[in-house]
Amino acid sequence: MEAMVTMEESEEEDPMTICKPEIQIQTVSVSWAAKMVQNVADLINNNTAYSVLLLFGISCYFWFILYFDVSDYLNEEWRYMSKMKRAGILMKCFYYLMRKMHVPIF
Repeated sequence: MEAMVTMEESEEEDPMTICKPEIQIQTVSVSWAAKMVQNVADLINNNTAYSVLLLFGISCYFWFILYFDVSDYLNEEWRYMSKMKRAGILMKCFYYLMRKMHVPIF
């Protein structure tokens, strides 16, 4: 009678029933995000000087974009004048003609 194995015991030992694919995608994505945040934190902690320089560079770039690149040439007149200042004689003629024909290139 000991040689008989019940169904419950055989299901517990079967490796196919142990490895059921019941992992939820949300759990995997949360654990992946947590690992990535930890990797970035480790990278910042190990390379402090490079991280500060990168942050400074990104901040300078954003400052340039927000205060100079966008606010200097808000309207068409300023963009036209800046192109005319920097252009050669042929491009100035081209810009002048395009402006007179009301072509929206500025």
